Amino acid sequence: MDEALAISFPCKVFPEEPRVQRLLGIYPMRQEGLFMLRVRTPSGQVTLPQWRRLAELAREFTPEYPLHLTTRQDVELHGLRPEQIVPAQEALHVVGLTSARTGGDSVRNVVCCPGSGMCPTGMDVLPLGAAILSACEAQPHVHALPRKFKVSLSACERSCGRPWIQDLGLVCRNDQRFQAVVGGSLGPRPATGIEYPRTLALEEVVPFVLGAMRLFNEEGDRKARGRARLRHVRERLGDAVFLARLEGAFLEEVRSGRAPVPPQPFPPEGRTLRACLRPPLGDFAPEAALAMAQVAGAVGGTLRIGLDHDLLLYGYRPCPLPESLAALIEGPAVVSCPGTAWCSRGIADSRTVGLRIGERLKGRADFQVRISGCPNHCAQSAVADIGLAGCVKTIRDARTECFRLFAGGGLGVNGQLAHELHPALPADRAPEAVSWLIDEYRKTNLPSREDFSAFILREKERLVSALAAKEW
Repeated sequence: MDEALAISFPCKVFPEEPRVQRLLGIYPMRQEGLFMLRVRTPSGQVTLPQWRRLAELAREFTPEYPLHLTTRQDVELHGLRPEQIVPAQEALHVVGLTSARTGGDSVRNVVCCPGSGMCPTGMDVLPLGAAILSACEAQPHVHALPRKFKVSLSACERSCGRPWIQDLGLVCRNDQRFQAVVGGSLGPRPATGIEYPRTLALEEVVPFVLGAMRLFNEEGDRKARGRARLRHVRERLGDAVFLARLEGAFLEEVRSGRAPVPPQPFPPEGRTLRACLRPPLGDFAPEAALAMAQVAGAVGGTLRIGLDHDLLLYGYRPCPLPESLAALIEGPAVVSCPGTAWCSRGIADSRTVGLRIGERLKGRADFQVRISGCPNHCAQSAVADIGLAGCVKTIRDARTECFRLFAGGGLGVNGQLAHELHPALPADRAPEAVSWLIDEYRKTNLPSREDFSAFILREKERLVSALAAKEW
């Protein structure tokens, strides 16, 4: 692709070129003639007028589809017809939202821990996230990277931004310096990142990101898309050479003086978390989303989109919720990609399985379950407490939707990948297997309350044998 390619948001006409569609956040759905439009809410920040407008657009254009919250703190509108794309983008532009660079071979939304700027501990990294995104989008190669480029920020050492599964994750330490984790990604062959050898001062973070992005642009594989992420550059060069090249690119950005100095973090706002809503599969019906805006507005609240299909409400005082919204609090932490319901690449119905698992896990919000409808681990199943990744197997001469079962991952907070416990569970038995695995943990760990990932590692051989012996 020409590095000089320009995209226009809002677009004037529906773009026919697929690469331009993706750069504008437009993706074809499985349903012929329908499209998904992905909208960036910067680091999960969404004003009440913006949230309200998103809900109104869903109600006006696609009332049969919900607003969908993503794991990169974006919002998706599903079921749009081509003639609706331009007016939808124009309406988003009016309220300060964009779909530009939410897809395609470009820099994606810079994700931040949802409590940044609200939590009394940790740095407010939101201004830094905005500075990173602005600096990256100003680069001439921003529309022509080898593949997508993902950055995350964590406000403290709890690493809520999940740095280990990003192209570049940055964690603010207690001394207000940043530890970088580079070269992680999931996909069919997932691998977590490695730590950069030294920490970074606040003013070094933006040039470091720009250096990493430039190295990716220069060295990324443009012929084999399956090996085109920054992680594959690291694997091809070897860790030592990769880190040396990254250091050189970083220092060159520092010497150039091109990178802007990020603004200083704001003091905490003083709002506290009043509610964490987990709508099933991250889907907000338009009327429920409008009700949420009304509740938050009545008490001067602020909304943040989280990383787990969740919506967080912060406020200075308690925020009473109507029964329909209160029912979403403390819901099970089940994250599912669109799978065969919407995604043209899905091979298993992850949403139906996700709903069935959610029903089984009511009251068990302490487990993160991630369900991907294909081997790409889009729902981060490869690092989940319990993860499912879609596959197909011939069982009794019939092509059967199945899921690989993983467990014991570190959720991207650390470098721990989940362990595979079963290669192909039939989809209709997957909820039963998840419940059984949780029951085994609870039964075995009543006295000691051993960490779940440690339990999986210790009991892996027994669990694999028991699952293999079951009549699935």
